[in-house]
Amino acid sequence: MIKLEHELYKASEVAALLRLNTKTLYGWIKRGRANVVRTPSGGIRITRLEVLRLVAMNPDVPGGSGVDKQLPHE
Repeated sequence: MIKLEHELYKASEVAALLRLNTKTLYGWIKRGRANVVRTPSGGIRITRLEVLRLVAMNPDVPGGSGVDKQLPHE
């Protein structure tokens, strides 16, 4: 089961969580399939909500079953 404990993740962390090749995730980002937040230094981060969305939109993603779906209340 994937536990999401933070609000922002590096692409490499998300790829590891979803058991994807990092290049696959970067391809999703490039094609607009995954949304990112840009850091001031030009890096990218992916929000917890976006990770959950990716899993929901891609049920065949390895490691997707059992993802922590408890979202913080706003």
